[in-house]
Amino acid sequence: ANGTKNGLIANWNNKPSADWPNMDTPAWGSPFRNESLLASLPSGKIGLSDLEQAAWHIARRETATGAVFVPDFQNLMTSSLSSGNDAVLRLLRAYDGWSLEGSVGAKVYGATVRELRKELFKPAVGTFIQPTVFETIIQPSVIRKALRGETAFDFLAGRTSTAVLEKAMVSAKRSLTTELGEDASKWTFSPGTISVRGQSPIPYNNRGTYIQIFELGAFPVGRSVASPGVAESGPHSSDQADLARSWTYKPMRLLGPSGAN
Repeated sequence: ANGTKNGLIANWNNKPSADWPNMDTPAWGSPFRNESLLASLPSGKIGLSDLEQAAWHIARRETATGAVFVPDFQNLMTSSLSSGNDAVLRLLRAYDGWSLEGSVGAKVYGATVRELRKELFKPAVGTFIQPTVFETIIQPSVIRKALRGETAFDFLAGRTSTAVLEKAMVSAKRSLTTELGEDASKWTFSPGTISVRGQSPIPYNNRGTYIQIFELGAFPVGRSVASPGVAESGPHSSDQADLARSWTYKPMRLLGPSGAN
């Protein structure tokens, strides 16, 4: 788990202790998604509403990389680029880490980081056949170290980090233009979704599927939602789809010794 100075302990599949084996993906490193969870919580006392908002928050933040490459793009000089790429650089500089549906900046940022991964690692290790495997193996923490020249192997291959960033940006523009056309206003981000049988999918799947929020006191209270996917099939697998779609929760009741409410 990851702790803070105010005593808060949070976990989003991050390493809970030094000897804990990694049985999940993505691989551990920094940035990691629990950092986004901690960043979404206010300082001081935390209530149920803060935790509910945290789930909404992390689903819309760039948790894969934590937007750690934004400062690198912000430091690029437009004078070192051809004028045709200035618009792309402006979008990268303006990107604030929010991956909202329809965001052009989020789309450009994601495409540029993908190209940065290829620019640094493809010549030396290949792409491991499948893009998804390549992205799983080459985590943002490794990309950042390679970009800073902090790895034993020289993935920069004698180039400056600025040159590599510029090359990635140019490649991202080329791939977006090929995929979506010349009009940058159409380069829009679409979040992942939760599938619902017989209904339109629920946007923003980067959240807990079964979310439970508790406040422990003299009389514990809680709220929860079981999104589609908790149960893959069955007559009740989508009962709480409307709650998940609207980011609302149902109250949880404490059962007495006899099982009565």
